[in-house]
Amino acid sequence: QELQLPVKTEIKREELIQKTDRIQRELNKFLTGERTLSATALTTYISNPIDFFYKYIAGIEEPKEVEETVEAYKIGLILHDVMEQFYAQLKAADPIITGQRIAEKEADVPKLIMQAFAKILYEDRSIVVHLNGMQKVIYAIVLEYVRIILKQDAADAPFTLIGLEQKGVVDLILRQTDLCRRSNFLE
Repeated sequence: QELQLPVKTEIKREELIQKTDRIQRELNKFLTGERTLSATALTTYISNPIDFFYKYIAGIEEPKEVEETVEAYKIGLILHDVMEQFYAQLKAADPIITGQRIAEKEADVPKLIMQAFAKILYEDRSIVVHLNGMQKVIYAIVLEYVRIILKQDAADAPFTLIGLEQKGVVDLILRQTDLCRRSNFLE
């Protein structure tokens, strides 16, 4: 026996937004430096200009959903958060990082991973997270990556930690002169 069901796809409609004076004024703020264009905003514009308009020009954002699952890119966010917190705490005591200090601080990594899960999944580092099966696998992956990074960092120590996640502005193209200019960032 064969079962046939009709499948309908959503009709894609084109969205057109007129560039009113108000919209043009908001866009010009990016050119004059009154507003900055983050990497995320630029990526949003390139991938879907309508989403860029709603989020960055009209100020309309989608409501946030609490997710129980961890998508692949969030593994990187969790790892990044763990490393940032690890080194921020070390730097707060002393910006000179030694292999011994890394080894002593490594005991805090499991707690930092759990806090990162809470921050990434629930936007609240203080929530106590109870990991499900897949999350336990992700925990183990992040833990192993952290250990690899810390092992390499300990081998490269001592070093002085100058800054973490510092904000800055890069002017790409100036409208008046078409001049291209870059700012240096600490990395």
